[in-house]
Amino acid sequence: MIVFLIGIPVQFYLAGRGVFGAGTYDAHKSVGDALHLVTVLAFVVTFFGADMRNGHDIGLGFGLAALMTIQAIIPSFKHPEIGALHPLNALLLLGLAVHLVMRDRAAIQPVQASNSV
Repeated sequence: MIVFLIGIPVQFYLAGRGVFGAGTYDAHKSVGDALHLVTVLAFVVTFFGADMRNGHDIGLGFGLAALMTIQAIIPSFKHPEIGALHPLNALLLLGLAVHLVMRDRAAIQPVQASNSV
């Protein structure tokens, strides 16, 4: 999930390069496709650790994959009002990714504390 969290600011940078003419959107699209794959894989992995996960965690993983799927679809509409939702959805993805990383860190810390005793 850290890879995804780092990828979002990279995506903003790559989109900015496209907006200001310093490059094309090809890199933005390629990295976005890779991040989409990361979210789908992260969702699938939640089922392998089902004993450590609950329905809430699985729902959050599904939500991340669903929002990222929507993110990938938005540019295909070619309508400015819908396209304007692309960066807004990216902020939602960033917030959800931060939340997931914080939940994962909180879940790991008690395990590390009990192992050090």
